[in-house]
Amino acid sequence: MEPCRHQLRHGKQKQVHEELANLAPPAAEAGDVVRRKQHSFAGHAQRVNYQSWAQRGWPIGSGPVESACRQKQCRFKRPGQFWTPAGMRRLGALTEARHNHGCDELWLAT
Repeated sequence: MEPCRHQLRHGKQKQVHEELANLAPPAAEAGDVVRRKQHSFAGHAQRVNYQSWAQRGWPIGSGPVESACRQKQCRFKRPGQFWTPAGMRRLGALTEARHNHGCDELWLAT
């Protein structure tokens, strides 16, 4: 799998798709696993353009998103804190502006 990962990171997802599609699945349970992976990759081929993501500075994988969700949950679910839906939206907007370096624009707009 390491050669496939290398190819994916360098914009060769079409080549990886062809290699997987041409793979002869073994018999029994292992064959089922290979077929599921072939089908899964074919269905998600447009999402694995990792080279393009990296060029835009976007993360590859779910780690940064999961970390951001955890940070927000820890911030907004502290013991003794209660939020109305409106208050949560407002504080969420402030938090997002801070994380996206948009605080100056936010203050100018008010």
